[in-house]
Amino acid sequence: MGPAPQPVLKPKLAGWMFDRNISQRTAAQALACSKQTISNITQPFSSDTRTVPHEDLLARIVEWTKGDVTAADFYPPHLNGHVRAREDVQ
Repeated sequence: MGPAPQPVLKPKLAGWMFDRNISQRTAAQALACSKQTISNITQPFSSDTRTVPHEDLLARIVEWTKGDVTAADFYPPHLNGHVRAREDVQ
């Protein structure tokens, strides 16, 4: 057997939604944005289509997740100052 593949790192919101079985459609409704926006902001850090939410949406995300997901969580671990927990990786 060869080496294990590297995990695909995604913004914390992706893991937060996964852990709670929340669909992109449900998240979009809760956050007053489009499903495409949710798809874009939860793409792997390596994705060319990934975007970072704007300030108003970030505020809604922080409120909706009760502070579990913050602005720093939309940046890769080497930039956000946080050590990623295994549950944040999908």
